[in-house]
Amino acid sequence: MHARDDASVPFEEGRRLAGLIPGARFIQLDSRNHILSVSEPAWQRFVNEVYGFLGLDSEPELSSHPESRRTLAAILFTDIVASTELIAQRGDQEWMRILHEHNTLIRRELARFKGVEVETTGDGFLATFENLTVAIQCAKSIIRGVNELGISVRCGLHSGEVEFTEEGIGGIGVHTAARVVAMADSDEILVTSTVRDLVAGSGFQFEDRGIYKLKGVPGEWALFRVLPTD
Repeated sequence: MHARDDASVPFEEGRRLAGLIPGARFIQLDSRNHILSVSEPAWQRFVNEVYGFLGLDSEPELSSHPESRRTLAAILFTDIVASTELIAQRGDQEWMRILHEHNTLIRRELARFKGVEVETTGDGFLATFENLTVAIQCAKSIIRGVNELGISVRCGLHSGEVEFTEEGIGGIGVHTAARVVAMADSDEILVTSTVRDLVAGSGFQFEDRGIYKLKGVPGEWALFRVLPTD
């Protein structure tokens, strides 16, 4: 099984490998991710195929425990700055190399800081964490790492309830974090006042960026920039 738009290992490499195994059946999964998340539709297809291969009649019902599908989490969005300009300047082949290195680096950092990759967003990532302090540390490490690749990212972080469905991850908390990252500058971690208040006493320093209305999100939101501390 191989994700059709796998950003880590080319799709055709998976097909080629299947062709080298006698009797193998190649299955295409509709996903961008090399490692699937339980929140995306392709996960259920993956599970069903494994059960069928093992000759088991029953299938797991991911929706049979709805109480486990909604939780409070730190929600992190990342986004490559000026990606369109980078493609125009360096060409498609060089861009794909940069994107591969970027994706590999972010996945390594997410694993190191125990973040959960939910999905890729073309030239960025959506991930969740159980711990806000760790999420900020991960974002700072990501920024340092991609700078060494000669590119920059912006990060947006919020804390709120998220809901996992067959279509993916949702909830007002996710929409809020998505709006926050869109307002961040290059090499910047922008957070909501919710994040700033919850990590009080953790040693992080913040710069007030003002009050904003976030499109599609009720109310007004105070946003803060995480200041470098090292």
